Amino acid sequence: MCSLKKRILPFLLSSSLLANEVHYLEDITVTTGTRTAKVLAEMPIKTEVITQKDIARVHARDASEAITSIPGLLIKGTHGKDGQSVWIQGFNANRILILINGEQLTASTGSTVDLSQIAVNDVERIEVIKGASSALYGSQAMGGVINIITKETKEGFHSKLTLEGGTFDDKGVDTLGLGLMRASTSYKTKDIVTSLDVDYRHESGVKLQEGYSYDLPEINRVNVNAEIRFLGDMEWYVKPRFYMEKSKKPFTSFTPGIGDVFEEKTEDAYKYRVSAGGKKEFDNDDKLQFSTFFERYDDDSNVDKLATDYVDQARNAQIDLAQAQIQYDIMVKDEHLLTMGIDLHYEALTQTNTKTNIHGSTVVNELESDAKRHGVEVYLQDDWCISEDLELVPGIRYQYDSDFGSYVSPKFSLMYTPYKTDTKRLNIRSSYGNGYRAPNLKERFFFFDHSALGYQVLGKADLQPETSHSYQLSTEWVDKANNYSLALNLYYNNITGLIEAIKDQELSAQRGLQIFQYQNVEKALTKGVELEFNVSFMKHFSLSGGYTYLYSRNKKTKKTLTGRPEHQVKINFNVDYQGYEGVIAFTHESEQFVDSKNLLVSPKETQVDVKLTKHVTKLLSVYGGVENLFDEHKDPSNHVNDERTKRPRFIYAGVSYKF
Repeated sequence: MCSLKKRILPFLLSSSLLANEVHYLEDITVTTGTRTAKVLAEMPIKTEVITQKDIARVHARDASEAITSIPGLLIKGTHGKDGQSVWIQGFNANRILILINGEQLTASTGSTVDLSQIAVNDVERIEVIKGASSALYGSQAMGGVINIITKETKEGFHSKLTLEGGTFDDKGVDTLGLGLMRASTSYKTKDIVTSLDVDYRHESGVKLQEGYSYDLPEINRVNVNAEIRFLGDMEWYVKPRFYMEKSKKPFTSFTPGIGDVFEEKTEDAYKYRVSAGGKKEFDNDDKLQFSTFFERYDDDSNVDKLATDYVDQARNAQIDLAQAQIQYDIMVKDEHLLTMGIDLHYEALTQTNTKTNIHGSTVVNELESDAKRHGVEVYLQDDWCISEDLELVPGIRYQYDSDFGSYVSPKFSLMYTPYKTDTKRLNIRSSYGNGYRAPNLKERFFFFDHSALGYQVLGKADLQPETSHSYQLSTEWVDKANNYSLALNLYYNNITGLIEAIKDQELSAQRGLQIFQYQNVEKALTKGVELEFNVSFMKHFSLSGGYTYLYSRNKKTKKTLTGRPEHQVKINFNVDYQGYEGVIAFTHESEQFVDSKNLLVSPKETQVDVKLTKHVTKLLSVYGGVENLFDEHKDPSNHVNDERTKRPRFIYAGVSYKF
């Protein structure tokens, strides 16, 4: 007889690893796919996981570096800002929902969450769902969900300090190219949990060629995350988070009749967030979870011609995001787990630009309208255990947007396990999701004038919502006895009204700038295949990675969508021997088009990283490595058409101590 009670784990295991010596996916507890804790191999919605051990092995400093090894994920620079974002299955970062403990984050630029702003000092694991297959997540999750889950505090008092330094060699502005300091402390009793994590990162800036201009800015980042949690029959928590970023980027611009003008762009960003909530498990196995948060993102960016005694252009943007959500799980006859919930959310955006010249200052509202929106989303999902080998998860999500009205999205997932023993397992998963995304405030009302840097981004008030039909089919074979796993995933995403920032060639020629405007692409298609593998051998070595093929098209013009390489290969070779942990990470991406007419091509890109950790004692570890070993990066003389990384070879070392 099928029993869901055996598969659904209690709250206390929802963010911990089960005891295991060898790292295998089915030994990990995950929650994102169904918002209930399950062992990964029994999750009916395909989920990929980066664990705390994985994060430590690659010496990740932020969320973008932590998820780099997952096949099919594209880590790309954010448009108009020196940050990092993620693309999945041909969907760009605007359509990837980034969460912290199931709660949404503000977009720091355009419509994109900058993953480099998220420190991983307090992260337990990161769960990734590709495609719009879960009814539990709303309009931004057309391309997938990335849920960053923070650590469960251990009993007693624990602290840790990490220091790191490194150099970009001759391309760094200073000898110390990057410095990092992390400190964490926590205390837990049977009644209360408290923790504090502080992360400071400094990068001195990068110049890929001789001259005045920086290719990467001098930047300082600070993350401060705290938690207080009251344990008992009913668990309550409060989690404040703070982020600060200060950057400086000198550059030159050409002015007719004058020549090169020396300028400097500075940016100060602050993010304030507080979350509160609780959860309770009842005697009849029903579960209640609820949370609320408010986040304010404040960004001041200045462009200053150094020859003047005033700041020529000062831009201020403020984003407010608030959300409240409640979820209730009901177990019905040990065969159905009904998950129902409601999300309420509010978002507001203001942006002004103060332009100053010798005649005075002018304040310009860069938004064409009052940029506010609110919405309500209600979902119902049934995790139905039909038999020991077959599990079906149908769901439906109702979405109401204050500007675009109502929409209903059906979704379902099916998992069939035709073969299963104590050490071997074959899973076949399929899913369908009807995705829906209303254009956000920036896409509709934005006027981003970066003429000094050679481009503008224009909003379009009459944009319409996007819809998609997402299909996923995967098979996974896990053989613990012989220490390997193989997976094949096929995906097909049919998109109507895809919103893209399209370069307007005619307007660009008229103004002598690159002019981008958000537009609805009538219809688009992304489809492809992902092959993944994981094998351990000779007790101390393992190999993991995969190959991804992506076909993407604008169905009207028959042209390939921009910024999407057709082929990607990722391979990680790992060593774990007598206190040493090492990894050689290889990533290759093929050429990609950078314009909608497919006339301009960015070169293929290959990156190799080498990293090593020595655990001197149980408390003391030293580590170091080389990133971008072969120093392959963007050609600064072809800055418009070259989409490769701006980050050159980086050599670093660090030390970590627990006490």
